[in-house]
Amino acid sequence: MNCGTCDAAVAIGAVECTACGLSFASTSVFRRGKLLVVPRDTTLPSWCVLCDKRAADATKKTEFSWHNPWIYVLLLSPLIYVVVALIVRKTMKFQVPLCSEHRRRRSRLSWAGGLCFLAAVPVAVALGYALGEEWMAVPILTGLGMALGGLIVVARGSATIAATHIDQHRGLFRGASEAFLKRLIDLPEGLLGF
Repeated sequence: MNCGTCDAAVAIGAVECTACGLSFASTSVFRRGKLLVVPRDTTLPSWCVLCDKRAADATKKTEFSWHNPWIYVLLLSPLIYVVVALIVRKTMKFQVPLCSEHRRRRSRLSWAGGLCFLAAVPVAVALGYALGEEWMAVPILTGLGMALGGLIVVARGSATIAATHIDQHRGLFRGASEAFLKRLIDLPEGLLGF
């Protein structure tokens, strides 16, 4: 096992890093197979979760939310789904370390998606004037497609890891790279209680 801060070799079961003094009791981030296990009020090791390169300076905290998948049944009535999901969701907030390359990629995709979303109405209006009333469906569908596409690009571009479970003690997340997960202790299946 290696220290998540200075990358020095650390004996399994050690309570702190002998090289930098990092206390593992306060940074008890683990993995369970391909899932990242993050206790509440914990800091992730300063390595990019997507490629395991040294992370750039600290980023703002990202809020993650999760609700039981059974609530998706309520999508038959979207308004009821939104209200219930907002009431029963569990949230967690922490800094997600990213290298400068992934931070730039995230920023570029967010800007591109946002611009596509904002340009949807002007493009639809311009197409409407150019094509005339008999082809009105084309600009409307183009505008809707650009708006939806922009939102999808923003959502995918800003995504790093995704919550698969959050409770009052910890959160489980998918999407961390295998190299990042190898830095962490693999927690046996029954130890978390679920």
